[in-house]
Amino acid sequence: MSQSWARFLALLEDSQGCEVVLQLDCKGAFLKFKSKLVSVDRPAACSFETMRLFGVVPQNVVLTFANGVRINLHMRHVEGVEHRDEGVVISFRGDDGLRNKLAFFPASLRKGYAG
Repeated sequence: MSQSWARFLALLEDSQGCEVVLQLDCKGAFLKFKSKLVSVDRPAACSFETMRLFGVVPQNVVLTFANGVRINLHMRHVEGVEHRDEGVVISFRGDDGLRNKLAFFPASLRKGYAG
């Protein structure tokens, strides 16, 4: 990944309230949904200052969406972060090795999607 883990987690936390498009492909089943990111939970011991000073990275963060879906994102599975137009696309690998994506869009680009 081309940026620090602290910057990546700050980007996730800054995306709270943004519309998210999630695409998952798991063993032949394909899931795509749009919802608002409600919260990003990480262990309290992994503050931004701790990450910056000591390189401590949480093993995982939990992303909670307005539609009730919760995703436990393991940091070792994150493969890349791309900035596209005004949004951000996070690529990660699932347990089965397939590549999945989370796309975050700023509130100004949302067009009436329900959570």
